[in-house]
Amino acid sequence: MNTLSRKQNLILLGSFLCLQACTSVEEFVDDLSYIPRFHKEIVQNDKCGIEESGTNPIDLYIDYSTCVTEAIKSPYYQSVHPVIVDCNPVFYSIKGNVIKEETKDRQMVYQLLRTVKEVNNADIKTAVNRIVNGNRQAVLITDGEFFTQGITGDNLNNPYLSESFRTWMKKGNDIYIYSEPYVESGKFNKFRYYMLFTNKGIENNINEKFRRSAPQDPNVKMFHLSLVPPKVTFDETYPQVNDALSRNEAKSVVNANFEVEEFQTGWGDIYSYIKANAMDAMGNPLPKGDYIMKGIYLKSDESDAFKIKNIEAVTYNIYPSYVELRDSIASNGKLPKCYTGEKLSKVFVVDEDIFSKTGEIVLRLDPDFDGSTLSSTGPNLLKVDLVVKKSEENFYSNPTVSQNFRWVSISSRNQGRDNTSLYESIRQILIDPQMLPENNSENIVYTLYLNTLVNN
Repeated sequence: MNTLSRKQNLILLGSFLCLQACTSVEEFVDDLSYIPRFHKEIVQNDKCGIEESGTNPIDLYIDYSTCVTEAIKSPYYQSVHPVIVDCNPVFYSIKGNVIKEETKDRQMVYQLLRTVKEVNNADIKTAVNRIVNGNRQAVLITDGEFFTQGITGDNLNNPYLSESFRTWMKKGNDIYIYSEPYVESGKFNKFRYYMLFTNKGIENNINEKFRRSAPQDPNVKMFHLSLVPPKVTFDETYPQVNDALSRNEAKSVVNANFEVEEFQTGWGDIYSYIKANAMDAMGNPLPKGDYIMKGIYLKSDESDAFKIKNIEAVTYNIYPSYVELRDSIASNGKLPKCYTGEKLSKVFVVDEDIFSKTGEIVLRLDPDFDGSTLSSTGPNLLKVDLVVKKSEENFYSNPTVSQNFRWVSISSRNQGRDNTSLYESIRQILIDPQMLPENNSENIVYTLYLNTLVNN
């Protein structure tokens, strides 16, 4: 009888302990050291497939028409010779319909750049197709005039490069076009274009080298074609986290792509301090509540293809997937498949008024925040993607730049009319809804990882 009672007691005790263990809730993620790995391995998608190594890592295409044969007189053209030669490119000539590899020798590249002899017409379209269907950085120097035999002539308003440009941009790559005004044959006002095909994710890429070497000429306009939004910048006192959140500075990690922060205030108090009872320094209620974080800026440049008009905060609870990755690495297991976590609604918003006026990204609680989408059974390890919500083109509405991409035709058939072939090649891309940054996968400008408590 006593033995049976002892067994029963042990069973009951074991059941109680099991119940306690099974119902206990981990309230906080203690170890955030795997977040950089999570971001790199699980979230960050590196689409840059451009070759960076090798003896001759860059291709150089030269249009053997009047625009380059007369360029030797141009101080700007001569000033960029050193950087082009120093890149040790493979030199390709475009002579009519023939595109030929001339040399890989640095000295010969220098000589050829100074001794270009005119050949009528240039198959620019095929040259650009070769570039964008490859995986190498490239430079094309041309006047942009695509002349073909027959009725099309100089392709007056034919967007002949639009599809090629799209191909390169959809790979997540960049095109930087520098437009140098010049007078051809002493009487025709035209432009000499230096088209740089690269990826801004490449350290010390061809555009960075070119920009350092090229002279500052106010008449030379640069335009940047890319679907990837610009990177954020920070206030000099950043990070600026509301004091009510009890930020743990020891856990803070800030870099150009993502940030890790830990808030030690419970969600009930966060709502009370930040939203329900928020007041300014004078004790006046704040209608929109107080900020969560601020001091992040995203400002479009005059040379950018798109102006970013609105940013939104998209929030996920990544706790389960983070734990899976952490435990897999700790046990030398196989890394889990990409999983961003459960998307949450009604958590954070970006203050649109402030962003439209200053370009500052100020994070606030959603006006409809009630905590219902947060987890009450485990930590709320939140991934907050700041993504492009709305953008607009910055080309045909920006004549200061776009005027350098049209010229008066010199052909007998179209003499006196504007040649807008290159202009339309760019314009048709930027008015295409599918090419807007908000409609592409690479629309994240910055990511916040916020370690917060269980919502109970």
